[in-house]
Amino acid sequence: MRLFFALLRQTDFVYNAGRDNANTGFDKKGAQQMALRVGILVDSTGAYGRGVVGGIAKYAHAHTHWSLFLVQEWSVSYGETRRLSVDAVIGQITSDKAVELLDNMGIPAVNVADQQNSVPLPSVYSDNRAIGRLAAEHYLARGFANFAFCGVNDMLYSHERGEGFVKTVEKAGYQCARADEVMRNYRSMGVPSGLAEWIESLPKPIGMMTSNDVLAGMVVSVCQEIGVRVPEEMAIIGVDNDELVCELSDVPLSSVSLGTEHIGYKAAELLNGMLSGKSVPTRPVLIEPF
Repeated sequence: MRLFFALLRQTDFVYNAGRDNANTGFDKKGAQQMALRVGILVDSTGAYGRGVVGGIAKYAHAHTHWSLFLVQEWSVSYGETRRLSVDAVIGQITSDKAVELLDNMGIPAVNVADQQNSVPLPSVYSDNRAIGRLAAEHYLARGFANFAFCGVNDMLYSHERGEGFVKTVEKAGYQCARADEVMRNYRSMGVPSGLAEWIESLPKPIGMMTSNDVLAGMVVSVCQEIGVRVPEEMAIIGVDNDELVCELSDVPLSSVSLGTEHIGYKAAELLNGMLSGKSVPTRPVLIEPF
C-alpha cells in the first residue's frame, strides 16, 4: 500500500457532517468559527480503507459538525504539508517523518494503520492477535492437526496475527509451519521464490492462515499450479473479508472480518475527545474481529 501526503485538491471527496448540536471550531476568545476540517488520509481502494472511512463518516454525521476531506494521495514534502488546509487528521500514518510534520504544524492526529508499532500517536486498529487466535480456533474445532501461517515479515499486523495463530495452535499441542524465510523479501509484487516448494513440503491436509486476503489469493494460485487441492488438501483463511478479492478466487475463500467500520468510528470518537481536551489512551485501542 502506498500513500502520499499531498495538497488537498478540488477533486478530493468532501463531506459535511454538520448537525445542530455539532462540535465546531472556536478561536482563542471562544467565538464560533467554521466547521472543523478533518482530513482522512486513508487508502480507500481496499476493503479496510472503505470500512474505516465509512465508520468515520458515521460518527461525524451523528456527533460533530466536521467537514471531512478524503485525501487519496499525500507526500512528506514540507512545502505541500504546509499547505494542507485541515484542522485535524485521521489517517494511516506509517512514518516518523509524517508524525513530525503533523506535530510541527500543530495538527492533532489519530492513526488507523497497524504496519509498525513505533508511531507515537493515539491509534485505533484491529486486535491482530485475536484475529490469529480466531483462525486457529476455527481449524482446531474442525479437527485439523496440521497448521501453517504465511505472512509479510516486516508488517506489525502480520507479525501479531501470526503470533496469535501460532500460540493458539501450540497451546493445543500442535506445531505450526511458517513461511518467514520464503516471505523475507516479499514486497507485494509477484510470487516469492520458494513459495511453491514450501507449500509442497507441508503435510496434508493442512489449515493455512495468511495475514490478508491478497496473500490468500496468491497461495490459492500457487496451489492450483502445483496440483494442491483447495480446500480438500489445504484449507485457507485470509483476513480483511475483501469481497472483491474473495470473488476473484477460483475456489471458496474464508476470511476474518476486521470490523473496519468500528475502527473508523472509534478513531473519530477518539479524535473528537482530543479536540475537546480529553486525555487520550497511551496504548492503541484494539478492535475485536468478528
